[in-house]
Amino acid sequence: MPGAPTNWSHHADLLRDLGRGPPWRASPDILDDLEQEQLASMRVHETLLRRVMHLRTPEIRKLQDADYMREHGYSVLACPLGEELPFSGPGSLRGHVAWVYSEPVQEKRLKPALQSIGINLEDFLVVEVKPNSCSSFEAELFLTSDPVFRWDTDVHSPTEAIQLRGCTYWPWAGRLVPDGVEKEALASMLCLWASCIVVSLWPLCILLGTRDAVHDV
Repeated sequence: MPGAPTNWSHHADLLRDLGRGPPWRASPDILDDLEQEQLASMRVHETLLRRVMHLRTPEIRKLQDADYMREHGYSVLACPLGEELPFSGPGSLRGHVAWVYSEPVQEKRLKPALQSIGINLEDFLVVEVKPNSCSSFEAELFLTSDPVFRWDTDVHSPTEAIQLRGCTYWPWAGRLVPDGVEKEALASMLCLWASCIVVSLWPLCILLGTRDAVHDV
């Protein structure tokens, strides 16, 4: 039984890239393309809406109720904050960062549904998520019509910030700054810096003025 051909120049229909072999040998990206096409055919959603929010333990418990999630069509990725951090604490005071996902068509139903468990979606920025620019968890959501709740086990940087209504929040550093405060703080710092320069240069100005006066005499 003949083996695989060693001279691909006799197989013009399979040639690619100057006769180095069949397309899948010369271009491994083809497999990636085929995989993407297959995933696209399996996709359930074309667009998802994402909101990131700070919640306490009682709100998270209500939010992760499987029947409630199924009824109102949303998914959640949640990350508990350390009890020692500001905006967190023991027991029911424990803070969480939650990423809530839903379809655009669910918006009218979802807002009153979450309002009834103490979560006002109007307080949080909404971002559109597309399949070609999403996280691995989000990629899973695009392929299922069932709600998903998962605890986030990633290690987050203290410099990672989320935008809440009227403020910027660094959950893993326990810092929250109202909008506009950062600019005011920067302006104050610049004024202080300018004052320090003036004070430090003042003796030099006096010295130069005295020297010029002596020179004129």
